[in-house]
Amino acid sequence: MPRVTCVQGGWVYGTQVAFPMDPRCYADRPDVMVPCNQLFCAACQVPVKHMDGVQNGARWSKTSLATLYDSTDPDLWLEEVELVPAYRLYYCQCHWYATPGGTPAGNLDTKDIDDWACHGHPSGADGA
Repeated sequence: MPRVTCVQGGWVYGTQVAFPMDPRCYADRPDVMVPCNQLFCAACQVPVKHMDGVQNGARWSKTSLATLYDSTDPDLWLEEVELVPAYRLYYCQCHWYATPGGTPAGNLDTKDIDDWACHGHPSGADGA
């Protein structure tokens, strides 16, 4: 089944832009603001997750990121993070990135993240 991808490999945004829950919603033009809900990490081979209102202040190791990625216990998160409403934290098992703004996933060079990209949205997806 053909899939469509977001422009510029998908975008990450802070909480000022609503996160779409529908996997068919994607950024089909560079002038629209749609966080990609199909980001995938090629390094650790998992979908990128997100958490609203979290600005990470700690340095997480890959081991702790893998543990946090699989955890459903919010207390594990709250011990090591700073809560800031404007931020959205994106994370996989090997990288994390928090932002109050917007950046293409392929341009997260401040954290040396070059493994994240839109993994594709279902065909028949609705561009924004």
